Amino acid sequence: PFNELLHTSTDFNVDWQRAAATLLVAIGSHDPDLMMEEIFLYFSGPTSALPAMLQILADFASAEALQFTPRLKDVLLRVLPILGSVRDGQRPVFANALKCWCQAAWVYIGDASSGLPFDDDVMSFMNSVFELLLKVWTGSRDLKVRLSSVEALGEMVGLVTRSQLKSALPRIIPTMLDLCKKDQEVAFTAAHSLHNLLNASLLSESGPPLLEFEELAVVLITLLPLVSVNISKDERSYISKGLKWIIPDPYR
Repeated sequence: PFNELLHTSTDFNVDWQRAAATLLVAIGSHDPDLMMEEIFLYFSGPTSALPAMLQILADFASAEALQFTPRLKDVLLRVLPILGSVRDGQRPVFANALKCWCQAAWVYIGDASSGLPFDDDVMSFMNSVFELLLKVWTGSRDLKVRLSSVEALGEMVGLVTRSQLKSALPRIIPTMLDLCKKDQEVAFTAAHSLHNLLNASLLSESGPPLLEFEELAVVLITLLPLVSVNISKDERSYISKGLKWIIPDPYR
């Protein structure tokens, strides 16, 4: 029975829980509605099982993007009401799930036989989640929360409305650049999200670039010195010349 598979008592070790989650994802690939209906029972109130349920939905989205994405609306309907009360300790789990769900949406969009997966309701849900992560979660003192939130935002930037993305740029760019200055692993994750953000802002077919040259220069001025740390002296000299080109000499 599903209830036994989803049970999260301390009597069961992590390996058993992981095996049970893998089995549920496999069941979901054959009968996604049945699996998701059972998981949704755990979203009706506070429960210690909720992080495990989110991870199962994240795994299912990664494994079965074409089956998951049409059901994203049902997932967001249940997740949105509880997002505002999620504490720092569980925010990385939620952020990781949101990242996986958005990645599934991109797979769905890229599939030749699939149309656009979002109606107005889903777009509204996505915009609300985007705002919460950007304005609240990225301001956390916990580095794991900030990083996982930025990682999720990096997958969402191309899925929210252009007007919302435009208004988010003054806040989201400094947040990502700040993480790029951390250790290598953190910087790599933040740089990937920044790459997605720049693509969505500069290369969209939906309209003109959302970033002005001066705003883009700030990104380059921050990133180029970081890149130069692990390169040769000649390459570092080339970057130095590039910075001089970006920042004109006022006396020249």
